[in-house]
Amino acid sequence: MNARTDLANLKKKCQNATKTGGCHGMGYKFASVEERRRQFQKKFPDRSILDFGIGRPQEAPPSGAMDGLVRALARPNCHGYAECGCRDFLETVARYLERNFFLQLEPEEEILPSMGIKNALTYLALEFLRPGDVLLATVPGYPVLPTHAALRGVEVVSLPLLKKNFFLPDFSSVPPAILHRAKLLLLNYPNNPTGALAGADFFQKAVAFAQEHGLIVAHDAAYAGLHGPAAFSILQIPGAKDICLELYSCSKAHNMTGWRIGWVCGGRLPIAAYRRAKECSDSGQFLPIQYGAMAALDDDDFCARSLALLDRRCRAVERLLCGEGGAGFAEQPPHHPFYLYLPAPTAVDEIALATAAEFSDWLLAEEGILTIPWDEVGHYVRFSMTIPLEPDELEQQLAERLARHRFCHGRAGG
Repeated sequence: MNARTDLANLKKKCQNATKTGGCHGMGYKFASVEERRRQFQKKFPDRSILDFGIGRPQEAPPSGAMDGLVRALARPNCHGYAECGCRDFLETVARYLERNFFLQLEPEEEILPSMGIKNALTYLALEFLRPGDVLLATVPGYPVLPTHAALRGVEVVSLPLLKKNFFLPDFSSVPPAILHRAKLLLLNYPNNPTGALAGADFFQKAVAFAQEHGLIVAHDAAYAGLHGPAAFSILQIPGAKDICLELYSCSKAHNMTGWRIGWVCGGRLPIAAYRRAKECSDSGQFLPIQYGAMAALDDDDFCARSLALLDRRCRAVERLLCGEGGAGFAEQPPHHPFYLYLPAPTAVDEIALATAAEFSDWLLAEEGILTIPWDEVGHYVRFSMTIPLEPDELEQQLAERLARHRFCHGRAGG
């Protein structure tokens, strides 16, 4: 095989990865949102954007995190390779998990630091999936692992998240022929983009399903740090540690998206397998960042305050969009307040809108409101609650931009 043939095959793989149905065809989504923002600001430099888009926290991290990082910078032993994490960070994570999720894990055998969840998801594809395997992934969802799997010649099979199932996957819908080749099940709760929560009953079903069919479960728990009374880890289920890897991050709960610090945890065997991919792929997160994260993880009050603020914003937006006398959007089941996931209108001011993408484009062009559309399962639009505004001000600004429009909501949610 010559170089030209190799290049053609690589191009074909990349094209297939972006054309595949479900969330794994949406690797461009977040980049396209930023491009839409740039184009709007270029065209209308004097208009402000009400940003419900990407969902990156814009408030400051805990002050203790910044102080911990600065102090560690002065330590001469904090500037070398970090490899698989410092003992102090791993022990802090273990205490955090025991305090908040009632987990008892061995710091150096059942926890590994990661440079964020995106990084960790990439390593899962490297270690656990081979060409011809099947990845089961909930849709809609974060596209990183499905995209990497597709590039490796893995078949990605979608598990649709439907409103009638409270945005939980139906495992009985997977055909036996698919299950025979399935190697990895990807879950994410609290869920992005639907905001759905999952508890003990669902995780028991997921673990039993994985055990029956010989699957590894990867649970993306990026939003679990904003847990409140709904805190639950899949690793609390008996037997889960043997087959599950749970991925955590400081990005959302601690406003530390750019720090790229999190961890992967599970039983000794799945962690040892994950370690193989990590050791060959990075040299560990900068140690001062780990020390800053330790201070953040010890500050449970910060997460409680963040959750309360997100909840107040979410209730204000939901009241305006879904409440009596509001814009008439359909109400949703109980949700995690980081995101509000609503069926997109079918028309605005008698302008027909066939998809959520069309509605999202109209909303930005006409009123400077940035959202993310999801047309993978039904037609929904996602509002994130990370705008740095107080709830009353957020509700007022949104009301002023929507008041002169009439919305038609004839479409049923998926």
